[in-house]
Amino acid sequence: MLLMIDCNKSGQYCDKAQYNEASTKERFRLKMHLVICKLCKGKSAQNTKLTQAIKDAKLTTMPKADKAILKTKLQKEIGNH
Repeated sequence: MLLMIDCNKSGQYCDKAQYNEASTKERFRLKMHLVICKLCKGKSAQNTKLTQAIKDAKLTTMPKADKAILKTKLQKEIGNH
């Protein structure tokens, strides 16, 4: 088994790890790469911060009923011009 991965593969594993989709083998290989590659280590840290910021934002979507009302209003406005 090759332990070392390139930066492209590291990015893929990093993304998968953020969403708990990386296998144990992928996580291990990512950690090995991050020990050596400072660029990827920085990108991984930024990715973690971004993921946490999105979680902390507690974003919600507009309810479907409100979307339908807004869509109707926009279509009326567009039709009037």
